[in-house]
Amino acid sequence: EVKLSDVDGSWAGNFAFDEKGNLYLSSGNRVPASIYKVVNGKPVKIYTANESIKGFVVKDNAIYYANWKDKIYKLDLNTMQRTVVYSNSSKT
Repeated sequence: EVKLSDVDGSWAGNFAFDEKGNLYLSSGNRVPASIYKVVNGKPVKIYTANESIKGFVVKDNAIYYANWKDKIYKLDLNTMQRTVVYSNSSKT
């Protein structure tokens, strides 16, 4: 159960599990959007972007997510650094 008060009052996003079974949530098509890791049954915000976060996968200690426009990013969970791994302005 996701309480809206635990995810900035809105949740229209996605969820994914990492290789260890940890659950992650994205807040979806709102701006700014955030990614949460569920710790002890409660979402904990780990990252916020100034754009949408729609669709993501957690793999090899990184989160790959789409901005629902023209980019796919890699968020390194060790450094919390974001890099563009795909960009195509003709594909939105």
